Amino acid sequence: MSHISCIIIDDEVSARNNLTHLINHYFPELIVEAKASTLIEGVEKIKQLQPEIVFLDVEMPLYSGYEIIDFFDKINFQIIFVTAYDKYAINAFEVNAIDYVLKPIHPNKLVDAVNKAKLKLHNQQLLCNYEKIIQEFKTGIPKTILITDNSYKQNIIIDNIIAIEAQRSYANLHLKDSRKILASKNIGYFEEELRTEKLFFRSHKSWLININHVINYSKTKLIVNLNGGISAKLSRYKTTLIDESLKLT
Repeated sequence: MSHISCIIIDDEVSARNNLTHLINHYFPELIVEAKASTLIEGVEKIKQLQPEIVFLDVEMPLYSGYEIIDFFDKINFQIIFVTAYDKYAINAFEVNAIDYVLKPIHPNKLVDAVNKAKLKLHNQQLLCNYEKIIQEFKTGIPKTILITDNSYKQNIIIDNIIAIEAQRSYANLHLKDSRKILASKNIGYFEEELRTEKLFFRSHKSWLININHVINYSKTKLIVNLNGGISAKLSRYKTTLIDESLKLT
């Protein structure tokens, strides 16, 4: 059984102890990590322990339980208000509390509130897992670009492009497997298409290079040596920009 961490914030010792007893009896998977007698103390415990559920009294000295939102940029835990006054119910939902429980606590009401919190936590975890899977799926698929070569179309993996060399209104793609493809688009087209990819740097009006394939470069000879024995031209005006692109000094 997966454990769920929680914190109790209530200024009454008997109320804290009673709630702890009920939690231990009805929800052994809930672990009471800490108890606090004031909101300030509770906020410190929350920031330190990062609980998943917070049981929060409404009427307390100095600060009301509703003022908890003033201490966090984002509430990333489930709040269950515990109060002797049902007039606070509307306010509870204004601060996005999952539920509220009236004192004296009826076990059934506590069970309902905790089950709501557990369901929301479960759904959040599912969503997190789903987003992670989608992200892994996206990153796991190599990005490609569609190339037209002698009237034939083919998808080329972007990472496999070492450099793109201008050939008038066409462009030569130098690939990792030593192939060269003459594409029926000019270098400006590829620069625009690959702008969102941080891999490519326009080293010269005739060259667009993949920075992951740079071996070295010379600011005096104005060349960039790339994998595959390829030497690209380096414009004198790009000598400072190439340092930034390669994060070299």
